[in-house]
Amino acid sequence: MAKILIPGDIDWSLGSFVNCFQDGAAVRPDFDPNMVPNPNFENSYSLSFDGNNDYVSFGDVLDSLFTTNTFTIELWAYRTRDTDVSGYKGMLIQKWYTSSSSSNAFILYHDRFVTNATNTEFTAPPQNEWHHYAISMNAGTVSIYIDGELAASGSGHDCNGVAKALMLGQLWNGYYNFGGKLTDVRIWDYARSQAEIQADMHKKLTGSESGLVLYCPFDEGSGTTLTDIAGGHNGTISGAGWVEEATPSIVSAFLFNNDYTDATGNRTLTLSGNISGYPTGLENQGTVSYTHLR
Repeated sequence: MAKILIPGDIDWSLGSFVNCFQDGAAVRPDFDPNMVPNPNFENSYSLSFDGNNDYVSFGDVLDSLFTTNTFTIELWAYRTRDTDVSGYKGMLIQKWYTSSSSSNAFILYHDRFVTNATNTEFTAPPQNEWHHYAISMNAGTVSIYIDGELAASGSGHDCNGVAKALMLGQLWNGYYNFGGKLTDVRIWDYARSQAEIQADMHKKLTGSESGLVLYCPFDEGSGTTLTDIAGGHNGTISGAGWVEEATPSIVSAFLFNNDYTDATGNRTLTLSGNISGYPTGLENQGTVSYTHLR
C-alpha cells in the first residue's frame, strides 16, 4: 500500500473515489490534508541550523512577559538530529542563563520544556519531518501541543527574568546547538487554547492579531535579519542559512490500495499525477493512478 496525494485539480463533483484508505480505513475525498503535518508555507522560507554554532538572537527582550508565567510560544521544526556536534541536546528556542534557578526563564528542546523550577517531558516527534510545537503556559501550568494535539502538561513552572538574549537554535554560550530547520515563530502574551492553536497553526498571520507580541513569518529568504512583524523584536542570524520551502498543491492525502474495477467494467475513470512539494515521506513517488467512479 503506497502513500498517495490526490492533486488539487480533480473535479470532485464527478463522484466519489474508492479504495482510498488512511491507515487501512476508508476515508472521504475531502479528508483534511493537515492530518499530515506541514506548515502552510505560502512560498515562504525556513532557516537551516547545522548543529554547530548556528543561531538567531533577538537580544534581551520580553522579560516582563515571561516572568508573568502566562504566554504561548509556537514554532515549526524539522529536526535532523537530536544532539549537536559536541553531543549536547539541541535547543529550539530559549531564554536561559546559568544552572542557577534565580536567573533562568525557559528552554524548549525537542522532547521537553524546562523552566528554572521544573521540566515537563513529552514524546519527541519523528526526525526529518515538519512538526508544530506549541507551549501554552497559564500561571505556571503548561500545556504542550505537538501538531495541535496535547502531548503533555505540567504544573509548578516559574520563569525568572534573565539578562540574556532570547535565541533560536543555541544557548547564549554556544552550547546545545539545534540541527534541522525552523520557521514561523510566534509568541503571544496569553495562554492560547488548543482550539486557537489548531485554527491558526497552518495559517500565515498579519502580525496585528490581538495578543501577538512576536511573529517571524520567515519571509525574507536572504540576509542576516529575521523580522518580527508583530513587536519589532528583530533577530540577528548567525550561521543559519535560508531554505526556500515549496507549498504543497494538494486537496487530500490517502493511502491508495488497488485500482477499482466496476462491476460493469466501463464506469471507471483513471487519473494520473505527480506527487511533489510535500514533507519527507510523502514526496514525489512518481506517476500514480487514481480510480474515480462516475
